[in-house]
Amino acid sequence: MAAIKEIYKDDAKELVTLEIERLDDMQLECLDVLRGEHLLVQSGAIVRQLVLDDEGRPIINQATGAPVTVAIKDDGPRLAAIDRLLRIQERRAKLLGLDKPSKVASTTPDGAKAAPAAIIMVSETDAKL
Repeated sequence: MAAIKEIYKDDAKELVTLEIERLDDMQLECLDVLRGEHLLVQSGAIVRQLVLDDEGRPIINQATGAPVTVAIKDDGPRLAAIDRLLRIQERRAKLLGLDKPSKVASTTPDGAKAAPAAIIMVSETDAKL
């Protein structure tokens, strides 16, 4: 029985190692997206905005006579990469047992004795919602 348990333990270690390697690969891909520059695209074209002078007038390119524009950056892919990185970190923490359970004692607000029921504190902002 001990030998069988040891086989399963070795298999589990190998599986955890494989999963961690996969998470590492995914994390690297997400970091590439996070560090990359992403431009806002709409209807197949890069969205641009006018460059204005100090008085709020469009700056004109003297060579072409056209207004100067700059591409607008899209933060959506970066924010999605951050969300994905957090999910990867959560999964890694679970696999490695890094998240320790926390014990919470149910007491009255002054901490003197056990509360008879759960106490829910609501902020003024949440109460308005």
